[in-house]
Amino acid sequence: FGFVFAYSLSRKQVPGKGFLRYTGMIPIFAPTMLLGISLIYLFGNKGILTGLGLVIPLYGATGIILAESIYCFPVATTILMVAFSAADNRLYEAAESLGTSAWRKMRTITIPSVKYGLLSAIFVCFTYSFTDFGAPSVVGGNYNVLATDVYKQVVGQQNFNMGAVVGI
Repeated sequence: FGFVFAYSLSRKQVPGKGFLRYTGMIPIFAPTMLLGISLIYLFGNKGILTGLGLVIPLYGATGIILAESIYCFPVATTILMVAFSAADNRLYEAAESLGTSAWRKMRTITIPSVKYGLLSAIFVCFTYSFTDFGAPSVVGGNYNVLATDVYKQVVGQQNFNMGAVVGI
């Protein structure tokens, strides 16, 4: 989602580009517990959108993935927008004058020129979601992730040695 959003803001003529850019950055100001709580208000058992008929099995892996996607979206978008801004526009102009299709431009120009930014965004988002505690503790239910396991060992059972082992 971050790739498509950054691509559309960088390479396409989108109306309201500034508004969309700032709207996409809103989740960066919210802690992840707030994202989990807002998902519960929207899609929980008595949620607003659940009452309207949009039912999503929120508690468990689906809720964690949804919350982490919202949490990592602004970071991925920022990294990819920098990568798109550093791409060479002359290649796009040459491909346009030669009549290259949109799919071929994406495959031969866009992806190779932003591959390092894309890899950076993937690694940063993986690290963010791997170490996050807020969303899995709120919407995770009985689904175990590393951060909640370490918390249960250290705080819940006072087993600091096992918490260190799980952390390593």
